[in-house]
Parts: sequence; structure tokens; C-alpha cells
Amino acid sequence: MLSAGLVLHGASGETRKEIERALGSTEFGTLIRQIESDSSIESANKIYLANGFTLKQNYQQTVAVIFKSEAQSVNFGDSVGTKKIINDWVEDNTHGLIKDFVKGLDADITALVVNAIYFKGNWVTPLELQDYNKRDFHHSKS
Repeated sequence: MLSAGLVLHGASGETRKEIERALGSTEFGTLIRQIESDSSIESANKIYLANGFTLKQNYQQTVAVIFKSEAQSVNFGDSVGTKKIINDWVEDNTHGLIKDFVKGLDADITALVVNAIYFKGNWVTPLELQDYNKRDFHHSKS
């Protein structure tokens, strides 16, 4: 949701209207403040831009102030190096729980918006993991 907010704030015209309609809410400042006030949730956002591209100054300010984020220039043509940069960022921002988030990149990418959320808390009704471990796992062949 927060990464969609980053995209929304950079959009205009019909694109912005469609994103607003899909999201149903555009009050991201409130959502971010709620996340920041909850010590069991950490959220991080990042925009990766292809070398040679920049964000408009007012959008850079929105990204920094509202989303506590920034844009980083990367070479999407260097798939291995850029995957490492992004995957290291995701791993750092999920306390090592998500590794190898990005599997492949296309050299034609201009911008990639990434959001990582880390939750460490207690469930009202804890899961009984032994019940889930006994189940068979099947995957689709498609």
C-alpha cells in the first residue's frame, strides 16, 4: 500500500485518478504515522531509478517528508549488481527475513518502487505450527 502511495504522489491526470480509485484512500501520512507509533512494525520505502533519470524536486520532497524515502540511481543493465543492491536493502529492512526478493530485472526498467514491512508482535490467537507442518505442500504445474 505504501509503495502505491509513492507511485500515486508521482502521478497526475487520468493515471492518478485510476490509482486513487484502485486504492480507495490517499491518506498515507496518517497510515505512516500509525506505523511509526507501533513499535512492532517497521516500514521502509525506496525508489530505484535508472541512471540518467531524476525525480522532480517537489516529488523528491514528498518522497522524503511523507514516505521517509529517497531515490537511488542504479544500472538496471547490470542485473546482477542491481539485484544485489535491492536485495541487500530488502534483507536489511526485514531484519534478514526476506532474502533474494528480486529474482530478475529487465534492462529497460526506468523506475522500481520497493516497500518492505517488518512485523514482530504477538498474535491474539497464536498459530499452532505443528498443525501446519503436517500438511502436504502442492504447487500448480502451470
